[in-house]
Amino acid sequence: MLRIDALCVSYGGARALDGATLTVGPGEFVAVVGPNGAGKTTLFRAISGVTPIESGALGYDGHDLSRVAPSARAALGIAHVPEGRQVFARLTVLENLEMGAQSANARRAWKETLDFAFSLFPRLHERQRQLAGTLSGGEQQMLAIARGLASLPRLLMLDEPSMGLAPAVVEQIFESIQAVHRSRGIAILLVEQRAAEALEACHRGYVLESGRIVMEGRHEDLLRDERVKRAYLGQ
Repeated sequence: MLRIDALCVSYGGARALDGATLTVGPGEFVAVVGPNGAGKTTLFRAISGVTPIESGALGYDGHDLSRVAPSARAALGIAHVPEGRQVFARLTVLENLEMGAQSANARRAWKETLDFAFSLFPRLHERQRQLAGTLSGGEQQMLAIARGLASLPRLLMLDEPSMGLAPAVVEQIFESIQAVHRSRGIAILLVEQRAAEALEACHRGYVLESGRIVMEGRHEDLLRDERVKRAYLGQ
């Protein structure tokens, strides 16, 4: 479904991604872990088209994404839940969700999608008329994920969904992400600093350091790897 080959991205002469290569198959759950500044968010911004690529290939479902306008990528089935949530603070919860359902297919499935979002996140149902800016950080993250789901994605990209959240809320968010994957069969690409939770949840994982993929493998293999244990799992 998603195939990234030797991707390079630079900012002001500094290389943020340096030959990154990874794949995500249909319905697969893939995690990318790494330290702050490793290039994880840049990877997502390149896939979404927010950041131009310098070289390499970005393929999605038979399309060359470098030839697809950023505004058209969501219509291909790609949803990007950004770092920091970025909800529309002055819109209600319901209005934020409606902003995610812009395509014709998403509008046709709106009621079913809304019911699923509210079953996944009952707090959003309770607060559907509340302004998004008045929600807690955890509730805003729930809203950001639900807004992504409202577009009926085939690939859901989640950028640091645990950022700034209390441990109990992080656990709830990860349980919800896994529930989405189990019930919807959506391919998920997750980037996270919390390596233990990310690698426990995924099928396969990649370790990104200084813009380069330095390790990859099945989640159980990465969790057993001594380098991963020392660098990311505190063991």
